[in-house]
Amino acid sequence: MPIPLDDLDITIIAALQKDGRVPFDQVASETGVSARTISARVARLIENGVISIVAVVNPENVGYPVLATVFIETELPKTKDIADLLAKMSEVAFVGLTSGDPDIYASVRVESNHALAKFMTEKLAAIKGIRRSRMLLVLEVVKAASHWTVPKKK
Repeated sequence: MPIPLDDLDITIIAALQKDGRVPFDQVASETGVSARTISARVARLIENGVISIVAVVNPENVGYPVLATVFIETELPKTKDIADLLAKMSEVAFVGLTSGDPDIYASVRVESNHALAKFMTEKLAAIKGIRRSRMLLVLEVVKAASHWTVPKKK
């Protein structure tokens, strides 16, 4: 069941998404409530699993500029096992099960096009139960998933 959020919660979340270290008194002055209220709201959001405060790595800045999307069709009884195996691979940044074709959608981060080719032809190709895979090279990330914001209710 979704956790109900009000405008203050959404504003706090947006502030933390910009800078997870933002002082609560700064958020308080921008919202017109006390720092204690902000602190209590953040604690509640964390406790309810709405947010987590984490460091977001910029892959390009640490030597992983190549991003690819991989669509994978599997032998159906093996889909979840294959997804679990992919999730354990250091090159794989995201794995999702989908409805229809493909069965699995994955994002892969690597150092170079050569490393991507090696991943596709050696690691992915070695997985039993994959019927077919298609790969698209992402030329430019316009919006990262970490920049998704909670829409305000109208």
